[in-house]
Amino acid sequence: MLEAQRLQDQLGWQADLAVDGLTAQSGGPLVLTLRDAKGAPVTGAMVTGLLFRPVIEGMDRELVLTEMAAGLYRMELDGLSPGQWDARLKVAGVNGEAFSYARRIVVK
Repeated sequence: MLEAQRLQDQLGWQADLAVDGLTAQSGGPLVLTLRDAKGAPVTGAMVTGLLFRPVIEGMDRELVLTEMAAGLYRMELDGLSPGQWDARLKVAGVNGEAFSYARRIVVK
């Protein structure tokens, strides 16, 4: 585990997860912005993960984000209940890079 974190730190990738407009009533997009250590978009990666409630079991969602532009990966979500959710993403780069990202989001 420590070795994986050390390798990820050396990789220097930066991630940001946006959930603008995501509501329980209408759903919305989950958008990951991914950049390398020099600030260039990371393209061609495979982004998967899990969205789950931290205190309620049985509501897990598998995530598969699709690249919509250079360094932007997106998935539409719907049917989420309001409250806190944790997103845990795994990114596999085209050259075998491995990157993990986690963030808590709030669905209103």
